[in-house]
Amino acid sequence: MITKAVILAGGKGTRLANPDIPKSMVMLNGKPVLANIFSILKKSGITEVFLIVNYLKDQIVDYFGNEYLGIKINYLDDGQLLKLDRKPGIADVLGIMDQRINEPFVMMLGDEVYIGTDHESLIKSFDGNPIIGVMHVSDPDLIKKNYTLSVDDYFNVFDLEEKPEAPWNDLLGCGTYIFTPDVFTHIRNTPLSPKTARKEITDTLKVIASNGVLRAFDLRGHYVNINYPDDIFNAEELFRKVFKSV
Repeated sequence: MITKAVILAGGKGTRLANPDIPKSMVMLNGKPVLANIFSILKKSGITEVFLIVNYLKDQIVDYFGNEYLGIKINYLDDGQLLKLDRKPGIADVLGIMDQRINEPFVMMLGDEVYIGTDHESLIKSFDGNPIIGVMHVSDPDLIKKNYTLSVDDYFNVFDLEEKPEAPWNDLLGCGTYIFTPDVFTHIRNTPLSPKTARKEITDTLKVIASNGVLRAFDLRGHYVNINYPDDIFNAEELFRKVFKSV
């Protein structure tokens, strides 16, 4: 049973044009975006979270404290722990958890909104191999903002591409993952992205897929990646529609 999670919540949210709060603390449906992530993890049986913070981290600490919804919280500052001569990618940031977690864990990004998704079944489906959360979408522009992937009939993943110009299918790759501690070895073996010159988590997933089994799981429900003010509006609309229909 998976009981631990890692949440990346160090972003500034520059494109949101609100420099006074961390990106994950943008208010949505009356609560910070990050609170939505905690609610999902609580329902999925997670009891301990490693929260990786940086920008205006005191706002996050003051709001969530050392425990939220009964989930224990450990804070790590990636700005203090990462010593790089380049901008870090998501894989770099996750890499600071090496030697700090020695069992399978969930990883989520603190600036993503999930509504009506089945994270609980995703976590229960863990069979020892890494898993990534995906969704079927009709708008290819959504995939272009995240990543595309190719799968077989059993949802085993063979290849992935970050922010593709031409998505390979209707599968949207989301920022929800289940990893084993082997991921830290794969991060060390991940090459820098030719697009961003960073260690991107999508490239780490490519390394994992080439070395064993990587599986996709259809989360269903709705998803919004919060980057621009319009994304907040769209997420609010989804909340209203979904909960009005319940």
